[in-house]
Formats: sequence, C-alpha cells, structure tokens
Amino acid sequence: MEMSIPIFGVLAVVLVCALPFLFILGIVWLIIAGMRGGSKQQSISTEETRMIQEMFMGLQRMEARVDALETILLDKMKKDDKA
Repeated sequence: MEMSIPIFGVLAVVLVCALPFLFILGIVWLIIAGMRGGSKQQSISTEETRMIQEMFMGLQRMEARVDALETILLDKMKKDDKA
C-alpha cells in the first residue's frame, strides 16, 4: 500500500515553522529601515520646508501684483466715470 502525505498537512507544518522566522526577519528589516530612514527623512523634510517657503514667497509677490492691478483698474474706472 502506498503511503501518501496530505499536501495541506505539509503546507501547514511549513507555514507554522516559517512564520516565526518571517516575523523576526520583518522586525529586523523594520529596525534597519528605521535607522537608515532617519537621515533620509530629515533631508526630505528640509527640502519640503524650502519648497514651502519658496511657494509662500511667490504667493506674497503674486498678492502684491494683484493688489497693484486692482489699484490700476479702479483708478481707470474712476477716470472713466468722471469723463
């Protein structure tokens, strides 16, 4: 008589044995990625801060231009109404 091993039983045993190994490997990977990512995260944060400051300064210049255009248009409208 041929002895057959159920495939699901073998897979279950392999999975049960592999899970702790994968769990420990995952924790080690997270620790290493966290140690590397610290300096990377800081440089990204510095770059983002610089970009936000540039955007803010650009928006301030745009606001000043819009104010100047509004003044010019209002002055022109007043001259047209007087004439």
